Amino acid sequence: MWEDSAFPAVAALVVATSTILGGGRPSAQLIGEARALMSDLGLTPASMERMRWVIGEQPNTTRAA
Repeated sequence: MWEDSAFPAVAALVVATSTILGGGRPSAQLIGEARALMSDLGLTPASMERMRWVIGEQPNTTRAA
């Protein structure tokens, strides 16, 4: 769903996540940036809903007679 223009944001999220999970002491600013990138990229339930993204098959809403 991402355009090529999103790749720098994805790379920034990978770097931020690596820093956070790498065992160091990430700053509150870095954690906030990672959270914002996840939201901007549609990687949270709320942002997926906002972007109207559905993963997997949609439930069947019709009933058999």
